[in-house]
Amino acid sequence: MNEPNTNLNQKNSVIITGVSLHPIRTPRVSGDDSQHVLIRLKTDSGLEGVGEYADITDLPLTMPDLNDLQKSLSNLLCGQNAMELARLDHLLSLLFTGRGDTGIYTGSLRAGIEMALHDLAGKALDVPVYVLFGGPVRTRIKVCFPIFRNFSDQHIEQNLAMVERLLGEGFDVFRLYIGAAPDFDEKFLAALRHQIGDQITMQSFDLSNHVHPSDAVRLINRCRKYYEPQYVESVAPTQDLDGMADVRRRLDIPVSEHVGDSRHAIRMWEARAVDIINVANSAHGGMRESLKVFAVAEALGLRTILSTTQETSLGTAAEAHVGAAVLNVHYPTVAIGPILYTEDPARNRIRYADGYMIVPDGPGLGIEIDWEKVEALRYQIGWREYGIDHSVPDIHDLQWKVNISTGLKGMRKK
Repeated sequence: MNEPNTNLNQKNSVIITGVSLHPIRTPRVSGDDSQHVLIRLKTDSGLEGVGEYADITDLPLTMPDLNDLQKSLSNLLCGQNAMELARLDHLLSLLFTGRGDTGIYTGSLRAGIEMALHDLAGKALDVPVYVLFGGPVRTRIKVCFPIFRNFSDQHIEQNLAMVERLLGEGFDVFRLYIGAAPDFDEKFLAALRHQIGDQITMQSFDLSNHVHPSDAVRLINRCRKYYEPQYVESVAPTQDLDGMADVRRRLDIPVSEHVGDSRHAIRMWEARAVDIINVANSAHGGMRESLKVFAVAEALGLRTILSTTQETSLGTAAEAHVGAAVLNVHYPTVAIGPILYTEDPARNRIRYADGYMIVPDGPGLGIEIDWEKVEALRYQIGWREYGIDHSVPDIHDLQWKVNISTGLKGMRKK
C-alpha cells in the first residue's frame, strides 16, 4: 500500500483504503446495449466515492482485463488522500495519457477515477462537486436530443415517432446524425419538415468524421434545404484539420469538433478548423481537464457545447456539475444518457424537466448508487468473438459496411 501524503493536516485527510470495479450493461430504448464500469473507492472514514468508466462498448476488441485494472488502480490509489485532488489529477494525467486512437479509451478511464475522487471530496465537505469548481452559475441546463441514423423507412418512422413523443415531453432541440445513407437522411428530413415543421430547433448535423470534406459540403447543403442547423459537426476525418478548415471556408455555418484536451483545442484554433468545440469529460480525462478546455475556449473566442459519451446518471452528473460551474456554455447539452437507457444503477436518476437537465445538488456528485441494481445489471466485460464483415466497400458506397460494436451492417448508435 502506498504511503499517504502527510503534508496536509490530518483533519483534512480522507485516506483511500480500497478500490473495486463493477462492470454493468445498460440497455438503450433503441434496443442496443452499452457497457460501463463503476469505480468504487472506500476510505478510512467510511465515506465512499463512485465514478463511471463509461460507454466502452464502442471499443469491444480492446476491452480491459478488470482484474488487472483493479490491481493497478489499488496500487495507484490505496493510501492516498482523496482530498488532494490537484496532485492526484496530475498523477492520473501522467499515467493515463492517450496515444493516437486510444485517447478516448484512456480518457474515459481517467475520467471515471477522477469522478470518484471528486465524489469523495464533495461528500467529505458536504457540498456538491460544483462548489469545488466555484459554482453554480446555473442549476439547470437546456438539452439537445440526438436523432440516430436512418438506414430504412422503418428507422424513419421510428425517429419521427420519437420526435413527436419528446416534443410532448418538452424537448424541442434536436441534432441529427447524417452521412451513412444520404438518401434516407434527406427522406427523413423531408418527412420531419412536413410532420413537425418549425416546432423544433435543429441544433446540428453530425457527420461523425466518416465523410470526405468535399462530400460533407454537398451532403450538408442537401440536408439544410429542410432545416438550417445552428452548426455542423465532425465534417472531416478526425486528424484532417486542413479538411475541416476547408469545409469551414466553404460553408456559411459554424463548424464544431470534439477535442481531446486543451492543447488539442489550441491546435484546431490555429488551423482555423472550428468555430465551436465539443467538451466532454470522457474525452479529456475528467472534469478538471474539461474546465481547462472551457477556459482555453473563452480565451480563444471559441464557442462550446457541453458534451458526453452518453453515461448513466452518475457520469451525466459529472457533466452537469461542470456545466453548472462554467459561464461559457453556448449551446444545449447533448448529455441525455439517463433518458436513452432503460436501466440505470442510480437510486435517484438525473432529472429532466421541460427540456432541461436539472443539476444534482446533493453532496458529491449527488447520485446514490443502488448496489443491488448494480448486481442485477452486472455483465462480464471482456473480449468475445464478433461477426465482422471483412469485405472492402466500394469507394462510392457511402453506407458503412462494418459495425465493430455488433458486427452488423450499418451503425445507428453514433
